[in-house]
Amino acid sequence: MMNVLDKLPKSVMRAMFVLKQAGGKPYIVGGAVRDLIMSKKPHDYDIASDLTPEEVLAALKIENIPVVEKLGNNFGVVVGLFDGLPIEIATFRNEVYGSKNAHRLESVTFSKTIEEDLVRRDFTMNAMAIDSEGNIIDPWHGREDIKKKLLRTVGDPVECYMEDPLRMYRACRFVSQLGFTYTENDVGKASSVFVRRDFWQECNAKNLSMERVRQEMEKLLSGPEPVKGLSLLMTSGLIHSPFVVKKKGIMIYEEPLESLSHLENLEQNPKYHMYDAWNHTLQAVRLVQQDLKLRWAMLFHDAGKGLETVRRIKPETGMPTDYGHEAESARIVAEALTAFGYNDSFVKEVCWLVKNHMAMPVLLTANKRQMKHWVRSKVADFRTQKDLAAAFKELEKIFAADLGASRHSEEELETLHEKMVFVHRLIEEQFPVHSSDLAIKGSSVLAMIQGTGLDIRDVFDYLLKRVQDGSIKNEEAALADAVMNIVLREKRLKK
Repeated sequence: MMNVLDKLPKSVMRAMFVLKQAGGKPYIVGGAVRDLIMSKKPHDYDIASDLTPEEVLAALKIENIPVVEKLGNNFGVVVGLFDGLPIEIATFRNEVYGSKNAHRLESVTFSKTIEEDLVRRDFTMNAMAIDSEGNIIDPWHGREDIKKKLLRTVGDPVECYMEDPLRMYRACRFVSQLGFTYTENDVGKASSVFVRRDFWQECNAKNLSMERVRQEMEKLLSGPEPVKGLSLLMTSGLIHSPFVVKKKGIMIYEEPLESLSHLENLEQNPKYHMYDAWNHTLQAVRLVQQDLKLRWAMLFHDAGKGLETVRRIKPETGMPTDYGHEAESARIVAEALTAFGYNDSFVKEVCWLVKNHMAMPVLLTANKRQMKHWVRSKVADFRTQKDLAAAFKELEKIFAADLGASRHSEEELETLHEKMVFVHRLIEEQFPVHSSDLAIKGSSVLAMIQGTGLDIRDVFDYLLKRVQDGSIKNEEAALADAVMNIVLREKRLKK
């Protein structure tokens, strides 16, 4: 077996050497150790040692190592720049988290051994270390859990989450990212944290900041196994938890994920669906590609279902319907993503996908004339043809994921793809959105209409409509002929 040190960058080995030369006992710790054991490339490296922050700074100064960030006075952490790679160097420590802001460290005390440092870690897979000789220190059997693909807390789960409730979100994120199964020694019993749906209240998860919750949610949604992460989010009750947002200097609570909680066990018409609304949502998120925008859209695409203003029961069948839920879902996702701090452009793009996802059933039976009318009705939503084309390519992925998570046939998927091929070609050939999308320059049009009294904006509006209705090709010669016809007609009118 290859020595784990052989996998380390030279900059990390240099950092270990510098600290050892200063009389310290350095260890690589955290996610980098987990990634190395899983044969993955770590995103960054952290080192812990028995040296105090002052001793670390002195050692770096002797070796002319730049210090890019100094947090030693507060948290025992120094960041050194080794051959261009920033490496956090921490002193062995114990931590106490704040009572008012649950994700912020309130105090730190230094400890003497690596084992004392590792006991404060969240999960066994993250509670390992590698010393300067390549030995792996694994007091909580993290390697065994990695092999079994199990996510377990270090020590008692209640104490773990009470110490830092962000770890609950991290648990949801890790099972999505790594495909692990969350487990506790008492899993399935009433005392198990992740079946006690009010435990997030006990550990004050509501006092976590929006930024930290959003970071974990983004990693969860971007993972290859989002069903596991989102299921844990629902099972734990964490989906009900608010978080703290600072607006105009005032701290307020927002609870955007709560708007999804009613989907659990929400009945759907079995003629079209094989899952309840929540499990349909989970499968739709899984089936769409690992793109943050698309996965947020899929997570909220049916959020409007089941609401009093939307749900109806058909008297003739007794089955539920949710006609118009897409508009309500778009409103809900707009509020949710705004609460998460996303910019207006991102929110608008996700909302458009959600608002239009129900066009898919109609599209499956539409003829070419109807599809053309549908595309034309969406042109005003975009500034350029490029934006229009990109949005419809994303919408096709939304359609496919939604259909795949419902009762469907392979023929329906093939029909959907064929219809969207036609739509994409239609947009490319026939649907310029802005005058800049036309194959004729403004200067050329100005030269042709000079002295006629015609307004160039009116001319371009005319050209856009004619290209969109298919009566003119978006080619320079055809557009120039159309402009000359406008000029000749104007001259006749003036005679």
